[in-house]
Amino acid sequence: MVKIFDRDGRNAGPLSATERAALAALFLAAMALRLVPTILHPSLDHPDELFQSLEQAHRLVFGYGEIPWEFHIGARSWLLPGALAGFMWLGDRIADQPAFYLGAAHAALAALAATSMLCAFFWGRRWFGFWGGLVAAALPALWPDAIYFGARSLSECVAAPLLVAALYLLDSEVKRPTTGRHCAGGFLLGLATMLRLQLAPVLALAVVWRLAEDLRRRTALKTELPFVIGIALALGAAGLLDAVTWRYPFQSLWLYFNYTAVDGVADSFGTLPWSFYLSGLIAHWRWYFPAMLLLALLGGWRLKLPLAAAIAIVLIHSLVPHKEYRFIYPAILLILILAGLGLAQIAAWLGARAAGASRGLALASLGGVAAASAVFAASAEMRPMWNAGNDLIAAASYVHGLDHVCGIAADGTYGGYAYFHRDVPFYWLTNAVELAEDEPGFNVLMTTQAPPQGFERLRCFGGVCVARRAGACAPIAPPPIFSTRPNIAGSAKN
Repeated sequence: MVKIFDRDGRNAGPLSATERAALAALFLAAMALRLVPTILHPSLDHPDELFQSLEQAHRLVFGYGEIPWEFHIGARSWLLPGALAGFMWLGDRIADQPAFYLGAAHAALAALAATSMLCAFFWGRRWFGFWGGLVAAALPALWPDAIYFGARSLSECVAAPLLVAALYLLDSEVKRPTTGRHCAGGFLLGLATMLRLQLAPVLALAVVWRLAEDLRRRTALKTELPFVIGIALALGAAGLLDAVTWRYPFQSLWLYFNYTAVDGVADSFGTLPWSFYLSGLIAHWRWYFPAMLLLALLGGWRLKLPLAAAIAIVLIHSLVPHKEYRFIYPAILLILILAGLGLAQIAAWLGARAAGASRGLALASLGGVAAASAVFAASAEMRPMWNAGNDLIAAASYVHGLDHVCGIAADGTYGGYAYFHRDVPFYWLTNAVELAEDEPGFNVLMTTQAPPQGFERLRCFGGVCVARRAGACAPIAPPPIFSTRPNIAGSAKN
């Protein structure tokens, strides 16, 4: 069995029972915090979070759901939806309710996200002992951006902790690296790239970086064979999955690249200047930005490859015209880990000047990170993010609980079967003509407008209201862009 978190660092010995309990408590706290914006006060950062993953997982488990164009043509892999479907199936064994199967999926994502805090802890512990490890783990565990994005079903959010774990396993400073460690690191790095193709430059960077280190140390290049095998296993598995679910290996990657980069489909959703990410981070973090940058550079003095990876992610994404803040979340997570290590370094320097003060300085650092995170979480920059899409989810969940639903429509908003969990036609209305044509096909309407004549407003959630009319539904086919009864194997081969 591969030991993902070795205890073979420079200052590492076995953790005591008290230390293990403290680390477990921080891990559980990090995991629980990531469930707040996904379960306790659910929000949607982007429609892809629903349509490209949760909705497709719902199709796999329950046999119906909306099909976005990417899954009509095979431009998305079933890797992420397939993994989420397994957890949704387990949640459904408890109760056939969205709260349980979605809760199981988000709990799995939260646990995965919290592993980045563990990597930060063991990195910090290597140089600064147990308390230094806790300080290093505090920022990736508690910072609002990591909490907000951590348990989301977006490809970049799932790929980020896999990338962190890969870089931890591939750390060249480990005294006694094992074959299994290198193979696992390569596999996770390849898996992160298959989930998020834009991370391919980071994979290339890691390969070149390790080869350069081998040449510098005059070690045999064959030591990199387990690393390469791990990458090949991940890429091969993703290619085989495409061959089974679509037409040929790596079809989803090729079509995704062709449509978004070559044909410019991504640019049709808007373009932004190259400076968007840098200026966006400055505007988002405000006066935290210079402190975070200096701490990250200090931490990068020890963790050079993670620093180079973070820079590469931001630079590569800056060259792509279509930009969204979520795209660079893997870099943001790495910056938080590097900044945490930098903070641990400062605490260690101060502790060396004051004998016996290391524990007190560590506790003060932890308290300072917690206080700064709480202040930033309540800031004007974060408040809109916590509430994004909450009205929509609340309305869709309310629709699930209604009786006598024979058809659902959304006017000025959207919904998904992952929350409706009703095997009835769904109509995504874009104008008054479609509303008039499709109205006989549904009796429940989610709308941001005043409900049409014949519909009674039942309840409003912020700007989204749910209305219902009396009577049955006529058999009118929904818009062709979606299908409510997919045949995964059949549609894949058509």
